Amino acid sequence: IFPQGNFFFRVLPTYNQQKEFFYEEFISTFSESKLSSFDDIVKNFDAHMLSDEMLAYKVSLLPVYEKIAIDRNERYLKVKLSEVYDSSVEYGTLMENSGFQQDLKLFVEELCEETKNRPGIIPCQFRDKLTIQDLLTTDAWEKYKKRQIAREEFNMLPRFNFGITMDAKGNGDIVEIRIALSNETQFGDESGGFGQATAKNDAYRINTLFNSGLKIKCVNGKW
Repeated sequence: IFPQGNFFFRVLPTYNQQKEFFYEEFISTFSESKLSSFDDIVKNFDAHMLSDEMLAYKVSLLPVYEKIAIDRNERYLKVKLSEVYDSSVEYGTLMENSGFQQDLKLFVEELCEETKNRPGIIPCQFRDKLTIQDLLTTDAWEKYKKRQIAREEFNMLPRFNFGITMDAKGNGDIVEIRIALSNETQFGDESGGFGQATAKNDAYRINTLFNSGLKIKCVNGKW
């Protein structure tokens, strides 16, 4: 059984991406300013030409996501029909404590561990929005990120999960097998329990399993 699908997790934007995002949000609010780039905002800041409202203007961290494919290594799981099907009653199902389910649990744990170690992954919720001062230089940008990451909410990352069920029903020499893949990732954002009354709306992961499916290979039997 080859499970397939893509999960998406949040990563840090680059300095240039965040500057461009700040500019786009800034100019949509202060359209009369006629500033043509982020550098123009900086020049006006250095010349003390920004209003108090402009200086106080804040934007969220730009949402950037990367994917991890559960079939990225063509990994597969094996199950014998005898582990599922009881010919004496012509029926069977894959038990939760089966070796297959233990292998699947390890599969999911390794997927989550690999995701945690991806470069640029956000290890916590970034609570504070950014002002122009946070983006004036790369040093200011780095200081902003360090302030957020200091919260160390690492146990929030990531909680992807999926399951596989298998049922078999017999009719003489024919056995009908049903195999299903399900997304078991917890719906919602757990950030509400980390010093904040309600969860943030800029989720650190997307709960949907995209392009999901199963590829099945039958060995020593007719499929």
